[in-house]
Amino acid sequence: MDDVASIAPYVIQVLTRSRFFDLLDHRLCPDGAGTRAKCGGDFAISRSLLEQIGFPAEDQADAFAVLNDRGAFCDCEILYNVAVESRLKNEYWQSHPGEKRRPFAHGTHRQ
Repeated sequence: MDDVASIAPYVIQVLTRSRFFDLLDHRLCPDGAGTRAKCGGDFAISRSLLEQIGFPAEDQADAFAVLNDRGAFCDCEILYNVAVESRLKNEYWQSHPGEKRRPFAHGTHRQ
């Protein structure tokens, strides 16, 4: 756990710089006429995006360890619990005004 905490800022910085969060948000909550992907309760979309942007398998393992540590256990939870901003998170809170903000767990939200 200490190892994950020590690399977390660097991993998040690399994911942000590579536009990973933006790409994932575009897949799960496209702006415009794009087709919305559904979260399958796993990291299938995220894995394909990391491969697409050139993350080696060993770096992906570190990335998912950090994401898990920050409360993300599937694709949509990355946007709800880890990403600073996302259209998906914003869409949820606009449809639930006044609710107390809390970490999401898969299945507790609508897609």
